Amino acid sequence: MEQRYSGYRVEDVLARLACGSLQVRLVRGEGAPEMTVTVEVEGLINRSRLVRVRLIATGEQTRSGERMDWEAQPCHAVVLARSSDWYWHSLHCYAHPADCIIAGDHDSVVDVPVIALDEERLYSPGQGRIQSFSEEHFPERLRKTHFGHRLLVSGLLAGRPDALDRLKRLPASTRRRLLAELKRLRVRRPGRPLALS
Repeated sequence: MEQRYSGYRVEDVLARLACGSLQVRLVRGEGAPEMTVTVEVEGLINRSRLVRVRLIATGEQTRSGERMDWEAQPCHAVVLARSSDWYWHSLHCYAHPADCIIAGDHDSVVDVPVIALDEERLYSPGQGRIQSFSEEHFPERLRKTHFGHRLLVSGLLAGRPDALDRLKRLPASTRRRLLAELKRLRVRRPGRPLALS
């Protein structure tokens, strides 16, 4: 298991975005050509965590020459320290203008594209840092870390079948604890929502 820096703060991510544009690699399926995507920051919206960005493909296109649907227009990205904060701030529970995440560390599975600044990669919706939650790709020693726990919980929230299979193989006490955490995260947390307008 590789050593990763996981102490990103929102201020660190905003400082990195203040430099203007950045180049990221698009993570796609195996055998697909790698594509480089330029992320142009068009501006911070109302001093919130919402940023207007434009994604422009600069590498090799798909074999059929098709364009990705998220390249055609600017999108609104929420700036988070970790992509798992999407669930912590209950952004999956209510309507908001964010349709992309810019995070310092990608440690979850979410249903929107994620731009991870630590790896300089763009992840497609529903894609995490690991290929699957099988024992081969997601060993037990990784599952027992804070990073692995966030990955498994987000995979369960996203409804990934391989995460559900992994949950069934866990001890009963761990399974109950994870199910209780999932129950808490599936509803909007009390208090004011994250300011995204």
